[in-house]
Amino acid sequence: MKVVGTLVLTVCVPVLGWVVFEDYWYRQFIPKEIGLAYRLSIGSDSGFREGCGVAVFKLSDETYQQISHEGISFFKNIQQARGSSDYSHSYGDWSATPRKDWTRDEDIYWGFCGGNLSESLQSLIIHRGKQEGSFYAFSHEAWLMIIPQEKLVIYSHNG
Repeated sequence: MKVVGTLVLTVCVPVLGWVVFEDYWYRQFIPKEIGLAYRLSIGSDSGFREGCGVAVFKLSDETYQQISHEGISFFKNIQQARGSSDYSHSYGDWSATPRKDWTRDEDIYWGFCGGNLSESLQSLIIHRGKQEGSFYAFSHEAWLMIIPQEKLVIYSHNG
């Protein structure tokens, strides 16, 4: 019994702590006006100073309803990440899909660096990004995309 308790304390508790921290960390890059329900996938790859990653969250029902009624107007004044007030965590103007930066496969797959997304989820995001009906914006070294039809929020950073 002591072995099981020791295993739980030395392995499970730190892993659970990391999952909770990682969820909190990535939520800080999403503007507070965009309600998040729960995480679907978070993956990253980092080195000594730089890193890249992708976080996918489920959009809250309330935000989904607002976007459904307002369309791109919903995003008019949404620019600042909830966890920081500095320039590098602010988004530029929002655009409606299809994404103009996704013309070559290299551009698309670069945006998923380190994300470790399932093939089906990544394919769905790419498919929706090439069609009308979703919205996206860029920050200093990241992009954020909202796919209302799927109730998805995707944050990707590289740097």
